Amino acid sequence: MRSAPTKQHLLKALGSMLLLTVTTISVAQPPSVNAPPSAAATAVRADAAGIAYMGAMVRPWHGSDIATFNDTVFATSRDHFLPWQHEDGTTYMRKIPWRYFVNGCYVRAELFNRHLQEKLLEEPLQKLFILQDHPEDSTEEFIEFHVTPIARVGKDVLVLDPSLSPATPLPLDAYLDTLATAAPNQPGSRARMRIAVCSADTFYDSHPCAGATPYPDKHLALLARGFLNAEWNSEIEQGRDPLETLVNDR
Repeated sequence: MRSAPTKQHLLKALGSMLLLTVTTISVAQPPSVNAPPSAAATAVRADAAGIAYMGAMVRPWHGSDIATFNDTVFATSRDHFLPWQHEDGTTYMRKIPWRYFVNGCYVRAELFNRHLQEKLLEEPLQKLFILQDHPEDSTEEFIEFHVTPIARVGKDVLVLDPSLSPATPLPLDAYLDTLATAAPNQPGSRARMRIAVCSADTFYDSHPCAGATPYPDKHLALLARGFLNAEWNSEIEQGRDPLETLVNDR
């Protein structure tokens, strides 16, 4: 998850149906002494004080009714369909790859926001980055960050992550508890978590938390295809029929 992208990664994603694992395709940006701090550099401990501090930075949605927000923002973007072509040439309409939780959170968050902006004419949501400090003595393999949209609706700060909570957004504190206990290889215990609330354009944890450049459409399309492929293959590997779980499950 740490490495910078290469053109070879992009070409491989375009020409292959193979899984894009933890290698991240991103836009290389030259370092700058005056560059704004990244999401990782901005993150604070996910304790009560950190949650209150970051929660205060979450921009309010234009309405205050949670039920309306769930219907018009959460459910509509969760159920947004993308065209995807199988290797046999058949084109299926697929949801954002919510079922492939183990990787691709940055792509899912971006696709969610793009749908809000382009189809619903809503302002894209800020993004919540959850990072973890890697234990020096651990031999386990950890994915070091997770990202998903976040919004304030009335007095509630809600995290929108259908991969982890498909039915409804979760309050920030409850979401972090769920992530800590239910997500293998994601940012682990609450004691190791750090959080940052960044702009809608912040794609990756090394990108600026504010003032980031929007991620290029063509690169996002390649990544989306790669993770849709990975989700399809993962369903097969787990003994499920992807036609039923990913196409016919509406």
